[in-house]
Amino acid sequence: MKNFLYFLIVPGLCLAPVTLSGSDSPAAGRKDIYEPARVIARAMIGDDIAAGRTSSAGVAIMDGGVVVYSEGMGLADRESGTPATAETIFNIGSCSKTFTTAALLKLVDEGQVELDEPVTAYFPEFQMQDPRYTDVTVRMLLNHSSGFPGTTLANNTGSAFNPQVYEDTLANLAGSRLKTAPGQTAPYCNDGFTVAEMIVTRLTGEEDFLAALRRLVLDPLSLDLTGPSVGQRPHDFIARSYQAGTGKIMPPETMSVIGAGGLSSTAGDLVRFMDSFAVGGNRILTDASIAEIIGPSLSVFAQAALQETGINPEMNYGLGLDFASVARYQAEDIRVVWKGGDTTDYHSVMMLVPDKRISVAVIKAGLGYS
Repeated sequence: MKNFLYFLIVPGLCLAPVTLSGSDSPAAGRKDIYEPARVIARAMIGDDIAAGRTSSAGVAIMDGGVVVYSEGMGLADRESGTPATAETIFNIGSCSKTFTTAALLKLVDEGQVELDEPVTAYFPEFQMQDPRYTDVTVRMLLNHSSGFPGTTLANNTGSAFNPQVYEDTLANLAGSRLKTAPGQTAPYCNDGFTVAEMIVTRLTGEEDFLAALRRLVLDPLSLDLTGPSVGQRPHDFIARSYQAGTGKIMPPETMSVIGAGGLSSTAGDLVRFMDSFAVGGNRILTDASIAEIIGPSLSVFAQAALQETGINPEMNYGLGLDFASVARYQAEDIRVVWKGGDTTDYHSVMMLVPDKRISVAVIKAGLGYS
């Protein structure tokens, strides 16, 4: 059975590529072909809302540099009866990782970072009980192959920001050993992106990571609605989350691990962000850095298995991406890069067909299906 996101992407693949030439761009005329996608999105998200899995959602599609569909669904706030709109803000969880990656690769483009240099070259405070920690490179932070134990959760998820998140993460790592040799395997790891966040903050000299992210990524792409977790945003603009089954309103969620999962955004901002990695997209990175992000970045174990059996037993990671290509689309000769994100209260996914310049994003308060 096709995933519903498949039906949001496919209409644009049936037409020839377009080029932009002002307000009369032929891309603008492509909006009509997305009517079936709108119908499917409304029906399937409507089912999630009716079943109580989701309270509100945002959906957007960008094709050839034009947002051809952007809509909010459900109620952003049930108590006030406030409907979700295209500008309603949701937590995006691990989709934040791709933003952190883009910021770090911007520093690579500026000559401040090399992906295959050790982390200690840029952040000497980083240490672990395991002496192999000195072999962990910047690239390994971004493709989950660092060997780190996992995630520093204590005090970093909830309704208040933890100002000691860096200190807590470094202390946790300092008392830990590696699961595997650096680069050997790639179990999903959040702490790598918190360390990457620290490197970005340190090298830019900004007061915090969000300030660095705005300068390097958000402002150049005019992603004005992307920022900290909904728990740190004005409540008039956020999607509130409700407990499944009881309908109890949840406190606005704050994720202190910003680089790993603490950003909030809109579906419209997410498709614009993904467009920056597309052929012909609004790029802020060099071709070489984009190739690093959206190309496969596999562990030693995955590469060996792929060569021997033709099957990658791990996720087909890019840098900061869950998939540098998705098998169910690749089978139809469609290359899709993909990043998903889940927190306790929100679900997000953003995807891009880089060669066709089509991007799709869905974000929800609650989980549901995508």
